[in-house]
Amino acid sequence: MSNDKPKKSWREIDAARDRAGGSRPTSIPSKLREQQKSKQHRAALDALFEQGGFSKVAEILGKPLEPSPAVPAPPIAPAAPPDADPSTRAELRSRILAAIGRDELSRAVDKYRAKFALPEDWEVLEQALEHRDKERVDEVLAKLEKLLERERPRRARTLIGKLRYLEETTAIAEQQRRAAALRSKLS
Repeated sequence: MSNDKPKKSWREIDAARDRAGGSRPTSIPSKLREQQKSKQHRAALDALFEQGGFSKVAEILGKPLEPSPAVPAPPIAPAAPPDADPSTRAELRSRILAAIGRDELSRAVDKYRAKFALPEDWEVLEQALEHRDKERVDEVLAKLEKLLERERPRRARTLIGKLRYLEETTAIAEQQRRAAALRSKLS
């Protein structure tokens, strides 16, 4: 039983593969694209809430914006300085969430921190745990402890992983202890 077709070389196989198209993954995986879009949508929603756009939407829908009497109102955060633009806050927040790598993240957190106090936001604080400055990490741990007294994060497993990493890699015993205590409260 002989095969009449000549065997294709690797060059011919690769050329056929290139011509076929569609079977190779794109340069940016779809999951990464979805994450980027999700971050953009979250940043847009944050900007809407910070600019008071939610009350306008509520008025349009005809629903009153009053908290129910059974649920206690959350504490009011201190007002931003008068010269602080809410879109700037949202933009700086989105830069923290989009930062990749410790250097970029540290710069983004420092820019945010230069204008505003660290927010009581699980996502931002989770990212800020990777800051290069140990004093900033202490500040983040304090915020996380305070925030955990009131509520639990939606994505606790990610935060637990970052706390475990901090616990195992930091040379500062106090940070190890605080990270371990936070991790045990979340588990």
